[in-house]
Amino acid sequence: MNVYIPTSFTIDPLLAKNLIFAFGHIFANSIIYMGIIVVYELLPRYTNRPWKANKVFLIAWSLSTLFTIIIYQHHLLMDFAMPKWLLIMGQALSYMNGLPVLVVTAYGALMIVYRSGIKWDVTSGFLFLSIFGWVIGVIPAIIDATIVINQVMRNTKWVPGHFHMYMGIGAVSMIIGFMYYLTKVEGNRKDNKFDHL
Repeated sequence: MNVYIPTSFTIDPLLAKNLIFAFGHIFANSIIYMGIIVVYELLPRYTNRPWKANKVFLIAWSLSTLFTIIIYQHHLLMDFAMPKWLLIMGQALSYMNGLPVLVVTAYGALMIVYRSGIKWDVTSGFLFLSIFGWVIGVIPAIIDATIVINQVMRNTKWVPGHFHMYMGIGAVSMIIGFMYYLTKVEGNRKDNKFDHL
């Protein structure tokens, strides 16, 4: 409509920017949030221990899922046109979003593997590596969500660095581990000497 009659419809630039950042934030996090299901499902099979989902675990995940939808403002901290209360909310909710899930997942993965006698292979190695990638990606993201730090670090390699650690080591390791598992279990693939390097 805007192309046909240019003056009939206009989009507020700040709203458009917010919608783009909201979409990108939700989309990127949904990849790793769906991928972590693989870790929750497959690591217990390798360790012969159940991954216990207690109330703390469920509360942390429920809040994180909700907060992920609304915390994208931490990407807009240097945008002078944003209302200050929205930026402060983005900082506070970023802490509340990342830390609980990070703690229950990292702690859970360490505890399920600790003294389990796990037989490491490519799948279990990639799944465990994915937790490491998630941790070293999320911690800088939470730090960057601090307004004072963001004022200094925003337009540096810090931001793409944390994102690439988060997605590159975290999400990609989950995907590779899952694909490797599927080819072995569903595809009847046999391990060879390269699978145990």
